[in-house]
Amino acid sequence: MENTKGNMFIGSFLFCGFMFTGGGIGMIYDAPEVGGAIGMGLGFLAMGAVFLIRKDHQE
Repeated sequence: MENTKGNMFIGSFLFCGFMFTGGGIGMIYDAPEVGGAIGMGLGFLAMGAVFLIRKDHQE
């Protein structure tokens, strides 16, 4: 469990990247709130995937 900081570091970058990408796509379609919400959902899923994948490699 000592690599939790690394997981959080990578996960937070993925979360922010998905959130801003979703917001940008939403701005193209005049719905930045919807795009941001979709980006946040994808970001949380990506962060969870990072935690699961990296947890498997630690053991």
